[in-house]
Amino acid sequence: MRAEAFAAAQAIRASSSADALAQGAARIAADRAGAGAAVATWRGALDRIAAIDAQISEAAGQGPAGDARRAALGTERAAAAARLVSAESDLAARFPRYFDLLKATPLSVADLQATTGDKGRLLGADEALILLTPGDARMPQGQRRGLVFVVTKQTSAWAEIPLAPDALAAEIAALHAMLANDGAGATAAPGRPAPTLFYDRARAFALYRALFGAPDIVAALAGKTRWLIAPQGSLMSLPFAALPMQTPPGGAAGDIDPTVLRQTAWLGVERTLAILPSVSALRIQRLYPLERAQTQRSPFFGVGDPAFGGVADAESRGRRTAGLLPARSYFRGAVADPTAFSQLPRLANSAGEIRQLAASLGAGRDSYVLQLEASEAELRRRNADGRLGRAEVVAFATHGLVAGEFQNSIAEPALALTPPAVADATALMSDNDGLLTASEAATLTLSARFVILSACNTAAGGRPDADALSGLARAFFYAGAQSLLVSHYPVFDTAAMRLTTEAARLSRVGSLRNPEAMRASMQALQQDASADASGESFAHPAAWAPFAVIDAN
Repeated sequence: MRAEAFAAAQAIRASSSADALAQGAARIAADRAGAGAAVATWRGALDRIAAIDAQISEAAGQGPAGDARRAALGTERAAAAARLVSAESDLAARFPRYFDLLKATPLSVADLQATTGDKGRLLGADEALILLTPGDARMPQGQRRGLVFVVTKQTSAWAEIPLAPDALAAEIAALHAMLANDGAGATAAPGRPAPTLFYDRARAFALYRALFGAPDIVAALAGKTRWLIAPQGSLMSLPFAALPMQTPPGGAAGDIDPTVLRQTAWLGVERTLAILPSVSALRIQRLYPLERAQTQRSPFFGVGDPAFGGVADAESRGRRTAGLLPARSYFRGAVADPTAFSQLPRLANSAGEIRQLAASLGAGRDSYVLQLEASEAELRRRNADGRLGRAEVVAFATHGLVAGEFQNSIAEPALALTPPAVADATALMSDNDGLLTASEAATLTLSARFVILSACNTAAGGRPDADALSGLARAFFYAGAQSLLVSHYPVFDTAAMRLTTEAARLSRVGSLRNPEAMRASMQALQQDASADASGESFAHPAAWAPFAVIDAN
């Protein structure tokens, strides 16, 4: 029953992130095998059938008046279906692995525990695969709670999460509220000064126990240093790194004491965490790793400190705004609204973050763009001439606008770049209006082993019902990213700069896998006591726990 339930749980809610990962991997692999044109033909045939089906549905709504049109469309659809079959056969002959890469077939417990053959590479001896489902409030009473599954090479276990879906979502939202705005705000206990960083470790530990505290789960996870977590639904927006693994020392007073915070057994410090968009991502990444083009690689490309008003900003060393952006529409029709766009607060220190990333990776001045150069037009130029695709590490240090966070006030998730300086807003074009939308990002051609989205809420945002990763993360997977670093809540400058720079450096120079590099970077920042007296200590999880590594390698 456990094995059957594990397979069934993977199909509860298909992740669009997993779909994007599969499609991107298959597309790039086909391109490199010389079958890119065959893929385009096959997808064009699929799109054509979808368009005809939409027209047939429209004609059906016309009653008898639409009979002749339906008949003609039926004939056209039959011809399109024949072309699809032909295109599929041609693609299968040219690149047989393509359709295998596209499948989101659930992985079984037996697959993951295999020790020989290709499947023996799915899970390492030091790894635990953890699948978390949040449950469903629409189910009958007594059947609503979610489940946690753990699979290792040696064993497997499952348990019910002792929180109803709504209660679980509320706990996740509460942790976000404490971590956002640098951990300061209304959640602070009476008598604590508002600017002091505060985090209710006891509440966070209670959530850890609800997810990982069942005896069978504890036994299965024992000794596993690398956790591969595949969260579903609201759980994708949980900053797992900020959960204590043991009863927090020092009681409530320790919640604001840097020394005690460093003594806390934080999950993100004690274990290496890699977030999976789906369990099947392991099959895509580990059994069919992408072969990178045999061209001269470059270490880095970065975008930062955009000039949101379309004109160069004065030199500044201001602090990145950590609070949530105001809920307003950033679009006027199909393009960005320059009036609202120009009100975005500048991220002046993001320029330093990009410069430090370039320096730490041994990249020169031509490896990044800032201010007026940080535009969609420049990004597309570098994409067209291949420079973007040759970069090992790609970083965006800017505002991330996540659709759900703005109550549908933006059309889709986007990264804010520099808009063109135009006197007439109607002259803006959607491909260079200052907003790199998810759909636009998906058209980029990448082969980066690490894409860093050092922007506000580029993962799932603070919404408890966030749909897995944001569209931005999905888009970069589809464009060819092998691994993503995304932020769960607004990040403040100094911490973001140090976390991303050290993680990228360790990944390249120290030959660490990206999740290990991120853990080492978090550990180093957490131990820095230089800001302890300021009320914004780096020991606080708001400083070191904002990022999640989305990685199945």
